[in-house]
Amino acid sequence: MAKHDEYGWGRVEKNKEPDPDLQYLKLRAKQARPARYALYALVVIGILILYMLMNPIQQHVQAPTVDFNPAGKQAAWKLTDSWLTDGKPLGMNPSIVSWDGSKEHSFSGQKGAVTGVDHQFTVRTDLGWWTVDTVVKKHGGGLIGSPSVKRRAGLPKSVTNGDTNTEWAGTLDHMEVSEALDRLCVQWGQALAGSDADLLTTLMKDPDPNAVYTPLRLGGADLVQTGIAAYLKRGTIDKDENTSDRGVVRVTLTLKSREENSSAASTVAYDVLVADPDAQPRILAWGAPGSGPDLKEYSNAR
Repeated sequence: MAKHDEYGWGRVEKNKEPDPDLQYLKLRAKQARPARYALYALVVIGILILYMLMNPIQQHVQAPTVDFNPAGKQAAWKLTDSWLTDGKPLGMNPSIVSWDGSKEHSFSGQKGAVTGVDHQFTVRTDLGWWTVDTVVKKHGGGLIGSPSVKRRAGLPKSVTNGDTNTEWAGTLDHMEVSEALDRLCVQWGQALAGSDADLLTTLMKDPDPNAVYTPLRLGGADLVQTGIAAYLKRGTIDKDENTSDRGVVRVTLTLKSREENSSAASTVAYDVLVADPDAQPRILAWGAPGSGPDLKEYSNAR
């Protein structure tokens, strides 16, 4: 647009030249913008890292699944328990006391050879103590035939007249039951006769985190007493003292009768395998009277 100066001549206004200092500042600001963003990002990342260090994300740890024995021990245990309960073939109040090992066998069938696993159990009923062999398929876990049974030789025929004083053959010196061992055996007897599997499992202190111990669920014991005890020829043996860090104790449980209007009580005796009997005793296994020297550690785990 034309303007008049003082002489009346028109002139055209020219665009002003940009200020070089201002342009320089704008250029530097433009160049500094990415660096500023990067600095902001570093600050934010630093804050996040600091937060995570102070508040770590809890790692999800999947709870281990209970796998008592991949070779079929759990299936054999369940099948044996069902067989004992259905029809009571060996007497009333049956209970599996221990799992005593397994062996593989080959069987010939209509569809060819079948590999089976023979699982051996110690069982107690009102009629006495038994050894039960249950054979299951190695693959699939189905029962092969019916369980075979034999009475435990030399053991009491009735839990009401159990032989609680018979010594064991082939042991070391007689063992005095310490106060700590007596208290532990009483705790174990009450837990075994009760119904709290967690209590019995905790008491056993099995190194296998998946091990589970099943109580008899008899309502507890009125009385638990320790009887004869001896050091075993196993573990760490002190030849000078004729002792060892493994011992066996005869423990007797007096149970209330489960029949109504009856004050009768039944007595059942167990051999209890213990570790460190003279120091900090631990219970390792239990079984029929007379079986103490041959008991396998932690064999009562289901």
